[in-house]
Amino acid sequence: MIGIARTQRQAEGVASIIVFGLALLGGNFFFISGAPSTIKRLALLTPNGWAIRGFTDLATIGGGLGTIVEPVVAILAFSAVVGTVALSLARRAVSS
Repeated sequence: MIGIARTQRQAEGVASIIVFGLALLGGNFFFISGAPSTIKRLALLTPNGWAIRGFTDLATIGGGLGTIVEPVVAILAFSAVVGTVALSLARRAVSS
């Protein structure tokens, strides 16, 4: 957010909205297992959704590390994409 925001306050406000939106969509405020299949698929667009899936699978299925490989890879992929975009925006902001 710092790469595109004009002020620190603006960055904090937008970051709060994004974090709350990801938490809401990811299933942090309701049981995702009881949600319609569309909501379950949308939850997997967020790192929160993948983390909850990993924790739930580990607690219910068991199986150790093999159970959480897919959620961990998904979270790392999300982080790589967001990090690449942030780095690009930061470089653009610094060069301007």
